[in-house]
Amino acid sequence: MAGVEHLAPGPASGTVRVAVIGGGWAGLAAAVELTERGVPVTIFEAAPQWGGRARRCPVQLGDSAVDLDNGQHLMLGAYRECLRLIQHVNADLPGDGLAPNHAVSATSPEVPFVRTRLHIATPDGLLLQRIRLPGTAGVIAGLLGASILSAGERWALMRFLSALRWHRWRGFDGLTVMQLLARFGQPPALVKLLWEPLCIAALNTEASAACAQTFATVLRDSLGAGGDASDFITPRSTLGALFPEPAAAWLQRRGAHLRLRRVVRGIAPSDPQGSAWRVRTSDAAAPDEEFAALVIAVPPPNAARLVGDAAPGVAAQLRKFEFDTIATVYLGWRDDPGLAPITMLGEDAGRGYYGQWLFDRGAQGNWHVGAIVVSAQGRRAPIGPSELARRVASQVAEQLGVAVAPATTVMIEKRATWRCLPGRPRLIPDVCALEGNHLQRLWLAGDHACPERYPATLEGAVRSGVAAARGVAALLDGKIDGA
Repeated sequence: MAGVEHLAPGPASGTVRVAVIGGGWAGLAAAVELTERGVPVTIFEAAPQWGGRARRCPVQLGDSAVDLDNGQHLMLGAYRECLRLIQHVNADLPGDGLAPNHAVSATSPEVPFVRTRLHIATPDGLLLQRIRLPGTAGVIAGLLGASILSAGERWALMRFLSALRWHRWRGFDGLTVMQLLARFGQPPALVKLLWEPLCIAALNTEASAACAQTFATVLRDSLGAGGDASDFITPRSTLGALFPEPAAAWLQRRGAHLRLRRVVRGIAPSDPQGSAWRVRTSDAAAPDEEFAALVIAVPPPNAARLVGDAAPGVAAQLRKFEFDTIATVYLGWRDDPGLAPITMLGEDAGRGYYGQWLFDRGAQGNWHVGAIVVSAQGRRAPIGPSELARRVASQVAEQLGVAVAPATTVMIEKRATWRCLPGRPRLIPDVCALEGNHLQRLWLAGDHACPERYPATLEGAVRSGVAAARGVAALLDGKIDGA
């Protein structure tokens, strides 16, 4: 699928059509949901492949050409909408498409995910794991056995999670994560060992600046949710092969019009009432097309450019988002180095050890691959990819007692996610509600427009896409041919 434009026959003239601008996870989620509801869809994507910021990338790792993700994107068991849609577009997957870590073996190679129960060790000896108890009790019980924590630190941790639950995980607007931790008396050692790494991993923003309410929401839906919500979901191949590419194939089979390498240059209402929209693309030979509604599923700066004239207030909000970098260092060993599924590394900027999380990605080509995430890069001095790879390889070798990986490659997303600040804009998919005018058929999708207070995650992107699609379908109810 990647890199190939698939053109299904266009809908008949006069049919009510919806355009989705952007073929990342949000746009594809919107297109799938619209198609499922009988709404004819055309989806535009400027890149040569589907997936946006979570896509398949062919790279050279040592002597092997391998497919890797453009970054090690985190997925949790709490990502219910992601997992639902992945299953939906991969209807031939066995069971629910997921399997516990211990069940994935040579006898079940078709299972595309590895599901790992929360069990994260650090080089310092902290073990973050979940015991099978309801809610936060399972995590607290797991952490109480961590010998590296003093009795006071364990008590402080219990008080913090219990207090968040008592507050129903809300009421922390305007606070940073560090202010939240101070309010509930979290000791410095516990902040450094546990809360700061979790904050950076979840929000890609340092704890001194990150939004406390969003952090509390993440804790509520993962550590505080019980069951399998805190499980880690790791693709056996790539995220692109799990949802974006199957979703595009699913849409094509159902008559959607899919256009890769097609930049949308501008949009404009066809009439003063905004009852239809014209779309102008980078194909100079193609006339403007008219659609009954638009879902704009591109990053905030691109969305601001598109909606600027039609919805200047929304555009101004979109321009307020700040962004930060995430680097992913892929290390390759000839033989299995015996990595744990997930390891929280000891970040030490003073020694140039910038790696924060390591994910075992298993055999890829001729290598056994580990993915090391370096989030919130904006707080560090710039460093070149080769030097970053060298330092991370040394860090992993020292902290985990393995050989220095002989093969490396680095993926750097300079605008990987928006910074999750307390004062960031609060957007929802419905532009009409945000703008307060006649724009009844213009909707946003993307993690920046997630109805819940989530950070920049795949789940937030998918939820926003589904919400936008349902809003559009409700507006067009009764106007869809054959619906």
